[in-house]
Amino acid sequence: YVVDTHSGKVLKTYEGGNKDNVFKVDYKNSYVLACGQDRKAVLYGPNSGIKAVYNTQFLVYAGALNRDASLSVLCIDEENNIGIYDNITKSLKYRLVGQHSTLNTIVFVDDKTLISSSDDNHILIWRIKWIFQV
Repeated sequence: YVVDTHSGKVLKTYEGGNKDNVFKVDYKNSYVLACGQDRKAVLYGPNSGIKAVYNTQFLVYAGALNRDASLSVLCIDEENNIGIYDNITKSLKYRLVGQHSTLNTIVFVDDKTLISSSDDNHILIWRIKWIFQV
C-alpha cells in the first residue's frame, strides 16, 4: 500500500505479484520493486500494475532499482549470483559473480556502481563496465 502518512488514507494498492512474504522493497521514479520469499521480484508501475516478474532460483532477500527504475538488481540463485535486469526489455543483462554469502542488502550508487552486503564481514563494491552481457 501507498499511504498518505498525514491522513492515513490509502492512496494506492500494489497486489497480485508476490504470493508470499516480501523481504525488501525499493521505490524509485514511481516504480516499486518487491522482493519475496516466493522466489521472485515483482516490478510494479506507476499505475499499480505489474510491469515485470523476475523469477529466481532462490529466495529474494534483497533488490534495488536504479535512479530512473530502468534497471533492477537482485540475487538470482543459491550461489549468491546477482542479476541486473533491464526493466524495459524484461531481460537479464548482466550476472555478477562473487557475492560471498546470502545477499541481504544491495543499492545502486549510480547506474554503473552497486554496493552489496550480507551477514558476513564482506561489503562488495561493484563497478560495471557495461561491456560484457549475459
